[in-house]
Amino acid sequence: LSVADKIDTVVGVLGLGIQVTGSSDPFGLRRGVQGIAKILLERKLSLSLGRLLDKVIVVYGTRLAKRREEIKAAAMEFFAGRLRYLCETQGFRYDIVNAGLAPGVDNVYHAWLRVKALDGLKASPAFEPFILMAKRVNNILRDQPATRLNPGLFAEKEERELFTAYGIVKNNAAPLIAKGDFARAQAIIFRLQPCLNAFFDQVLVMAEDKKIRQNRLALLQAIQKLLLGVADYSHVVLEGESAGR
Repeated sequence: LSVADKIDTVVGVLGLGIQVTGSSDPFGLRRGVQGIAKILLERKLSLSLGRLLDKVIVVYGTRLAKRREEIKAAAMEFFAGRLRYLCETQGFRYDIVNAGLAPGVDNVYHAWLRVKALDGLKASPAFEPFILMAKRVNNILRDQPATRLNPGLFAEKEERELFTAYGIVKNNAAPLIAKGDFARAQAIIFRLQPCLNAFFDQVLVMAEDKKIRQNRLALLQAIQKLLLGVADYSHVVLEGESAGR
């Protein structure tokens, strides 16, 4: 009942185009959003915030001044900000919070669990090498268009082995991700590192042959998508790195 009451206020305020600023929040929107987030976390409620917003918007009908997409985007931004605040007040590092929340806050409870899982693994000896590897994948794929993966085009042993390892890891990690067990999912995903190391050491990703090059990029894109199910590791700041990178 409390969530229903608060989310009704959030949609009504944002839907009417009422501006909430640092000094002006007459309807207590921040307090309401934070209250919803705390209820979802304390009660361990796994639900889609987007679907909840859709249901409330439908109830309002034509009485709102803003379009559905604008209302949802504004609400998601509010929830991300409040959840970030809650995480940081619990002592989580800002970059760990950014990495855990980057995949989205549609499921507020799962977003919190991603941050918690990532924080719990930062002491692992495998953590820093894997972060560096994930950042390397992201750097290679920056500004690259999405391409389709064709296992029949693999030319090197290392890319075939990486594809096989990816399939095994994905099959084991995906069910854990779906139910919010991000700590175990990440531990499984970390097992990709030896195959990724071998791939980067022995395989030229940006091969001259366009089909081979695009297929290798597609393999890395598939791995990147799997990683983004648990965190955007590019936000993690390692010792010696600039926070602005």
